[in-house]
This record gives sequence, structure tokens and C-alpha cells, in this order.
Amino acid sequence: LAPTLRKRDLIFVDCMGYWLGDPRVGEIVFYTPEPFYIEIPGSLESTVYSMREKRTFERVMGLPGDVVERRDGQFFRNGSPMPSWCIPLVPDNIPGQLRFVVPEDRYLVIYSHSPSDAFETFLWGSLGKAPRLNDSRVILVGWEQSCLVEKKNIQGRAALVMNPPPRRRILLTP
Repeated sequence: LAPTLRKRDLIFVDCMGYWLGDPRVGEIVFYTPEPFYIEIPGSLESTVYSMREKRTFERVMGLPGDVVERRDGQFFRNGSPMPSWCIPLVPDNIPGQLRFVVPEDRYLVIYSHSPSDAFETFLWGSLGKAPRLNDSRVILVGWEQSCLVEKKNIQGRAALVMNPPPRRRILLTP
């Protein structure tokens, strides 16, 4: 998540802000993603990584009714290029070309962490280095659904980095 958020940062999460309002594009939310699987087909057997995070941080990229696409490395929302402060926290880890039509009851929060980044990851099969989400060998099962998040699964908005002291700052959305 660096440079925005780093391992061991103490983040203050505003858990009451969404009682009155809704998430906005570019905000970093603290949420519970739906589980999904990363499968690497093999000659004799497949290796499957089960992604089951309890909670994580990621940026909101689309609101209900939006169309969000990634073409040639550039993100577009409703046909317009998205500014750099709206892109996922780990953009180089997600598939190159994608298209989401956000349902009326969901928010687009593109899960961009690799299995090695995940807080809770279960491995079956061979215990090799965990693949990246954009690895050409992988098949993502349920990843698209995990990126379309219901408001009830969003616990709050990352408001500020409290510690360590040199990194203290308010996390504002332009």
C-alpha cells in the first residue's frame, strides 16, 4: 500500500462518517472483502490460494451506476480518465484490462493486494511463492464479485495516519 499506507502504520478510521453519508470516489475505506480464489493450473494438479481477509484498506473507484474500465494501464470512470489519487493502492498488481459496471447497491473497491500481502491467506497444493493477481498463469475465481462491495461491508474511512510520528498526516480526498 506504500507510499500511502505502510506496514505498521497506525491508522485512525472514521467509523461514523458513513452513517450520514456515502463513500466518495478516491476515499480509502476500511472494509471486509468477499473471499475469492486464485488458481494456478498445473500439469497434474492445480495450486489454489484462498483469499479470506477479515478487513483491509483500499480506494473507492466507482459509485453505484458507474462504469469503470482500465485500458492500456489508464483507468476511466464513465468514459473520463481518472486522476492518480483515485487509482487502487497497488495498481500494478491487478489485471491489465478490466471493466466493471457498478450495481446500484454496491461500490467498486478494487482488491489489489497479492496473497503474500494478505493478512490471512490459506494455501493448498505446492507451497511456492504466492502469485500476483495479474500473473498470466492465474485464474481469478470470484475476484470481480469481491471488488463490488456492499455499503454494510464498509466499516469506515481511513482518516489519518497516527503513527509513526514522521508519517503523521490527514488522509484527505482531493
